Amino acid sequence: LGFERLVLAGGGTARSAAASGVRTASDEPADHTIEPHQDMAHNPAYPRKLAFLMLDGPPPGAGGETILVDMRRVTDRMRREGVVDTFDAKGGVLYKKQLWSSAAATPTSSDADADDDEGRRRGGPSGGHDEATTFTWQRRFFATSRADVDAQLAALPGNATTWRWTADDTLLYENVLPAMTVHATTGEPVFFNGIHTNHRDYFDLAPHIDTTVRGSPYDTCFADGDAIPDDLLAQIRAAWWESAVALTLQTGDVVLVDNLLAGHGRMAWTPGVRRKMLISHLA
Repeated sequence: LGFERLVLAGGGTARSAAASGVRTASDEPADHTIEPHQDMAHNPAYPRKLAFLMLDGPPPGAGGETILVDMRRVTDRMRREGVVDTFDAKGGVLYKKQLWSSAAATPTSSDADADDDEGRRRGGPSGGHDEATTFTWQRRFFATSRADVDAQLAALPGNATTWRWTADDTLLYENVLPAMTVHATTGEPVFFNGIHTNHRDYFDLAPHIDTTVRGSPYDTCFADGDAIPDDLLAQIRAAWWESAVALTLQTGDVVLVDNLLAGHGRMAWTPGVRRKMLISHLA
């Protein structure tokens, strides 16, 4: 199709490299529903297109549907309800992130399962998905050194990202972005952000992530530092879910998604049932 593959890091979901420019769509446990979102919308660099391959589709009735969201519909609703104006008036969205070092992580007894490819193919819930072992800069940036991470952050476009390292090798970084982005081809402004999926309540409520010790790995607030009200988050989530459809993909199905015009997500499925999807980021 002539698309250029991108290799981006710092995403909000755990992924593993499958081939050059190809990763697992998500390594989250089978019983966890991934809220609909746009890939890397919290980052100054993001893919314009996404290519999904259902490598191993679940059987009918097992769950695991792929969610697609009409972002034109979401954008229209967010404008009519004043959400876009609210974020514009507050300077946009501030994304606050912290990633620990794998050297400082304390693995659980079942962490080995999280890195076991056969365990991922089975689709069952595995250990090692707590914030200490999953939310590390080594895993999220596919990096082996702080210098690797520094280089990736320094290469991000604009001056929206700042970062620092703590004494225990934790990476703290922030960036401010608008709630809307102009589509490069159509020229239309689109609601494009990670306001709800990067907010700490998403991680606090995820049963496989323990945020009680180190806190949430990610959080969002208004760019001026004010907290985003709970009712506003609920309003945004409602617009996404009420603009969504669920597709049951079969083994071999390929889906090409415009990352700005179509959000995506994943429903939970029966633990132990095989399901594996791959993703490539495209320019």
